[in-house]
Amino acid sequence: MKDVYMFPLGELGANCYIIPTADKKAVVIDPASSAEVLMFLQGNDLTLGSIIITHGHFDHFAGVYELKKQTGAEIIAPAADVQMLNNATKCWADFMPHTEFHPIVPDRTFGGNEEFTASGVEFMAMAAPGHTIGSCLLFCRTLGNVIFSGDVLFRGAVGMTD
Repeated sequence: MKDVYMFPLGELGANCYIIPTADKKAVVIDPASSAEVLMFLQGNDLTLGSIIITHGHFDHFAGVYELKKQTGAEIIAPAADVQMLNNATKCWADFMPHTEFHPIVPDRTFGGNEEFTASGVEFMAMAAPGHTIGSCLLFCRTLGNVIFSGDVLFRGAVGMTD
């Protein structure tokens, strides 16, 4: 397992990442829509095992409801942002008026500076509040020096604090 696939998805082009595992499972991070993720999984003979959300803004989890419904994958999210996942106003769903809001209930949560495993992939979450209270950096130990930053960092910028 060495590949990471990135797709800008949803109305705001949020980066979604798919990490295939050696046993033909996959971890998806920040799926802003589901159709492209499901098509990739089917085209690569992968089963979705885990969905990780880096923070509670709707443009990073708009596809989670449908992915959970279609695959039964576990949802893992920052504990500090759980209240955003089931409230359209708090998660800013109104910025994506063409995408229907569905509340999300995580199967597991993580805190800052916590290690966890998702479908055999090892992560270390580092709290990085500012964009949201629960914003985090996800260091993927399994892939070596790979960090998934949600909206904490932007290419050529430092990210957004809201």
